[in-house]
Amino acid sequence: MQVYLGIDWGHYRHEAAFLNAAGAPLAQLAFPHSLEGFQRLETVRGQLGLFPADCLVALETSHQLLVDFLWDQGYGQVYMVPPHVVRGNRSRYRQSGARSDASDALLLADILRTDQGRLQP
Repeated sequence: MQVYLGIDWGHYRHEAAFLNAAGAPLAQLAFPHSLEGFQRLETVRGQLGLFPADCLVALETSHQLLVDFLWDQGYGQVYMVPPHVVRGNRSRYRQSGARSDASDALLLADILRTDQGRLQP
């Protein structure tokens, strides 16, 4: 089963959202920027019965330890979605423009789900 994993990056904490191919949320979580936090992400993925190769990942940045961790775990397709693309797509979900880190994680996953052909891993 292919799923889309959006991760909203923060200096100290990240938000993650797993979506299925239809766009339905499978899981959401917050985790700290630490090895223990990264392993928590792996625990949730495992609880969903997914392998790293099942997950396409969308992040707003590509230069960080989290990306290295994901590659080391076997996530083969990690996509960098520019922050201006995320900002420009927020209105797809909210008229007010209100946002949270959790909503941005969902948005990142959904941008990858719907616009994967326009993005480069």
